[in-house]
Amino acid sequence: MSDKHVLVTGASGGLGAAVVEVLTSHGWDVTGWSHADVDLTNDAATLVAVEQLQKPLHAIVHLVGGIVGGQTLDASSSVDFDMMVNLNLRTTFSVLRHALPLLSGTRGAVVTIGASAAVHPVSGKALYGATKAGVIALTLALAEEGKHHGVRASCIVPHIIDTPANRSWGSDDDRASWVTPNEIADAITRLIDPSSSVTGTVILMYGRCTP
Repeated sequence: MSDKHVLVTGASGGLGAAVVEVLTSHGWDVTGWSHADVDLTNDAATLVAVEQLQKPLHAIVHLVGGIVGGQTLDASSSVDFDMMVNLNLRTTFSVLRHALPLLSGTRGAVVTIGASAAVHPVSGKALYGATKAGVIALTLALAEEGKHHGVRASCIVPHIIDTPANRSWGSDDDRASWVTPNEIADAITRLIDPSSSVTGTVILMYGRCTP
């Protein structure tokens, strides 16, 4: 086992695949979870998966999340609300709550992913923005609580990421202003590096977009 072992959730997604590739190229031993591996909206299943992780663990990169957008708040349903809470907030809570003790012994680091809608609320993304704001708040709280154990935590906040899913609706001109998965992966690599002292930061990565 490498002395740089990282857990990456959402590892098979458009961003996750790039993060896994970049971290591996920098000598990290990557454990990647996708939904096929564990349902992170299920707290009991998350606990079992964490207990089965190879030790030691030096970093967590939590990329799982989702969006139901295009609807105003009054047109959103309780089903939409529950979906956003489960995908964005509950998964973050469960992973960090159960895995944090593993990082306490290695003075490890956590990186989560927020969204520009949490910082710059816009029409049609109320639930998404609210739950991603919760992700930011959990991460910053963890940074404070982790100080006693040498654990660091920061949140990267992108606007639109140049992934296959977003390319399906964006034009070439649109894509030119988007942040790339590799740019985010490089930032994550720097944040979780054992030599880094950065913690409690919210890093806006909007590319050339204006939210």
